[in-house]
Amino acid sequence: MWRAGGLLAAANLVGASLSWLYLAVISPNPPEITDAIQADIRQTSIVTFAVFMAVSALVVGPIVNARANRVAGWAGEGRPPAPDEVEGVLAFPRWLLVAAQSVWLCAAVTFGVQQATFDVGPLLVWRVVTGILLGGLITSTLTYLSVERTLRPLAGLVLSYGVLDRPRAPGILPRIVVSWLLGSGLPLLSVGLTQTIRTPQERQQLTGAIWFLVAVGLVTGAAIMVIAGKSVAEPIRDLRELQREVQLGRYDVRVAVSDASEVGLLQTGFNEMVAGLDERRRLQDLFGRHVGEDVARQALERGIELGGEVRDVSVLFADVVGSTTLAAQRPADELLRGLNAFFGAVVHAARTEGGWVNKFAGDGALCVFGAPGDLPGHRAAALRAAGRLRDLLAALPASYGIEAAIGVSSGTVTAGNVGAEERFEYTVIGDPVNEAARLTELAKTAPGRVLASGPTVAGAGADGAAWRGVGAETLRGRSAPTELYAPG
Repeated sequence: MWRAGGLLAAANLVGASLSWLYLAVISPNPPEITDAIQADIRQTSIVTFAVFMAVSALVVGPIVNARANRVAGWAGEGRPPAPDEVEGVLAFPRWLLVAAQSVWLCAAVTFGVQQATFDVGPLLVWRVVTGILLGGLITSTLTYLSVERTLRPLAGLVLSYGVLDRPRAPGILPRIVVSWLLGSGLPLLSVGLTQTIRTPQERQQLTGAIWFLVAVGLVTGAAIMVIAGKSVAEPIRDLRELQREVQLGRYDVRVAVSDASEVGLLQTGFNEMVAGLDERRRLQDLFGRHVGEDVARQALERGIELGGEVRDVSVLFADVVGSTTLAAQRPADELLRGLNAFFGAVVHAARTEGGWVNKFAGDGALCVFGAPGDLPGHRAAALRAAGRLRDLLAALPASYGIEAAIGVSSGTVTAGNVGAEERFEYTVIGDPVNEAARLTELAKTAPGRVLASGPTVAGAGADGAAWRGVGAETLRGRSAPTELYAPG
């Protein structure tokens, strides 16, 4: 908060300097005010100024310091701010603005009364009051703009403890208007006032004064507009940089809410938007892990409805051999590690060949190739996945005790969402699914423990050539025999 005090002092110095220039250069005392009277006025003004500054320092200084300590005390204590402390931090620049204006208004009244004691006429008294009020307006506006920008880290800290739901500070438009008033309006007003406090003879000699005011307007206007522009541009620049991070896939970024106006609402809205995107990404990732990436993508793109479509697919079914014995002989945690290793191998083998795991059923897994998305050569892909899975299972540690049988079949199925509106799942239904399950049961007692149906191998092209026929058998629930093939 000491920086705020320094900015207040600097702003007062600027305002006092401009008031002095206005009174000494632009609007000096007319010739009828003798040197003796001017000397008395100057001496009295110095004494009045010293007394006024001493009283201001003794009265206003402690009030400002007490207010600042009360506003920022919670930060030094390392605790969250109370509701009144939140309002105190956000309102401090406005409070300081009013305090500065009040001090300068008192100064205008004090020096106006002091000038009136010399019986110099109302025109000269109005000249002094006007010069001081102009300096006060410049000081108070500079104080607000500078302190508000300096206290942004503290404002950002207090806003981090809650969501900004409405503007708590002047918005962009009022800031720009005030900046214009300070940078251009006041110098132009000074030009007009310079005319009103002059006699007709003196108004013809005001060319230099008017051009001085024009120069002041140009310089101060540019400086103040830069300050006002930065108060808006800097938060938006930070927001734009974080937006690029979000575009690159980073959803953990948050912008520090450092403003209590519309800019702060924009910052708050950005954080809420990114939090929503992050939640959506995590839900999509979780959804994809449960139902498969292709199913999740289809659901997000096309929506979800009950029903299905007829598709030509290949199905791979894998089931652990002797799972009942394993469950009886091994601790539950050890059995779970083995099953997770088995399922990990199934997922890897299916995904590598373009398929996906439709469901885990106890100690078995059903993999689909060719639905919901098209997969050219799905028969060959399923056979390659079966061989890959066999090799992966053979590489598992013997301590797991995991052995599995694999069955592969192909044909027409109905693929889609089944269940009720409140709870459903994507699955494939048809003879190839049943056949793959039966082949898996038969493979548990077959050499190599991998079997595929004849139509699957026949439609796999070069990949099917590596498989050899091992006979035919009528599977349970079927009337015609099925040609059986095993890896060569």
